[in-house]
Parts: sequence; structure tokens; C-alpha cells
Amino acid sequence: MSGESAKQDVQVSVGKDFVIIGTDRVEVSPDRKNVTAYTNDSAGAKAAPEIGDEMEDGTILAGYYEDKPLYTTPRDEPLTVRFEEAATQAGALNMTNAFSHHDWRVPSKGELNVLWENRNKGKLAGTFNETGLDPAGWYWSASKRDGDAWAQHFSDGDDGLAQRFSDGFRINNGLKTYVSSLRCVR
Repeated sequence: MSGESAKQDVQVSVGKDFVIIGTDRVEVSPDRKNVTAYTNDSAGAKAAPEIGDEMEDGTILAGYYEDKPLYTTPRDEPLTVRFEEAATQAGALNMTNAFSHHDWRVPSKGELNVLWENRNKGKLAGTFNETGLDPAGWYWSASKRDGDAWAQHFSDGDDGLAQRFSDGFRINNGLKTYVSSLRCVR
């Protein structure tokens, strides 16, 4: 084979915890203790995961945020919770080493939006409450401003600071004293 025919353009993408070379991907875990390589060249090798794919540990690749993979649980936490309880729920996942990980957290506003944008991809499809019903159709983020918390409505993507009227209808969700759904990330 001549050098000219063997020459190929290879696309390379680099992030903080991953590198993609052509169709091959290498990821480094957040704790820097594990490296996982995915390749399409080896017989029987697993292809690089796509958004919505279930990982070997049972988590789902929810997307990428700030060039890092974002993983989530396959379903919401079982009950709607107040803002203060959301971090406790994430901590409970860590205490039980859920899905063999102990770095679960309430998503930031940006991470929550990644979940919303990818809510219908792969194994994520049908796992979020998109009914628009109050309060379960809203999801907590860990982001706060001026004492209020941010949440996002998964039926239409509306997000913002919490404002709730005395009759229970919302313009935007998030007042810390009300309840909303929670999907933890890592």
C-alpha cells in the first residue's frame, strides 16, 4: 500500500476528561482513578456511547456539559421534594453507593437543561415527567439566586426563578418551600 493511499484525515476532539480520535473515545473518571476506552476498530469492541445509552453500571449518558460526560439515574427520585431535601436525596444515593458511584448531586441549572434537551434520546425517553402537572413536571437544580432556587418545567423547557401564586399556579417554579421532581446526576 502506498503512503498516499494509507493517508487519512482523522478528526480529533479533546475535552477536560475525554479525547475522541476518529471513532474511538477515551474517558477519564472524575476521580481520575479509571480510564475507559471505546473503539470501533476491534472485533466485538463497544462503540463510543451515544447520548441516551445505558452504561454498564446502569446509569445513562445524559449528554455533555462543559466538555464532560454527564450521567444520570434511569428514573426520577421516588417522591417530589422541597429544595432543601434535594441535596439530602442525592446524599442518600451516595451513602448507598447507588450504581457503584458516590458522586451523585443535584444538577446545576446548565446540567438540568442538558437533561431537558436530551430527555427523548435513547433510554432517557419516557423517563421524565412531561405532563406539565404541578409539581411533578418541574425539576430542581442546585442553582440559586437571591435566596430562591432554579427549576425547569420538562413539558416545555420553561425555567427560571420560582414564583408561585397563592392559588398554587406557577409562572416559574423553584421556591424552596414547594416540592418538585429530582433527577440526580454525576
